[in-house]
Amino acid sequence: MTEYDYWKIFPRMPRKVELGDITIRDGFQHLEKFISTRAKIFYLEALIFAGCRNIEVTNLGNPYLMPQFSDAEELFR
Repeated sequence: MTEYDYWKIFPRMPRKVELGDITIRDGFQHLEKFISTRAKIFYLEALIFAGCRNIEVTNLGNPYLMPQFSDAEELFR
């Protein structure tokens, strides 16, 4: 079976899919221990070098309620 046969079986299947990463924004937000800004930047750089083009970096919400985002401005620099 070739890749073109899948579109015959599933005609509504998209021909292109874009993947992204939300680990830093969504994955870290409920952790009790603060993840350092340096560690977040290291992870971001690794994602970029791996070719990830869609990355949700942070949340600009209230850092009192979500301390993981207290370094939001620093991550954008």
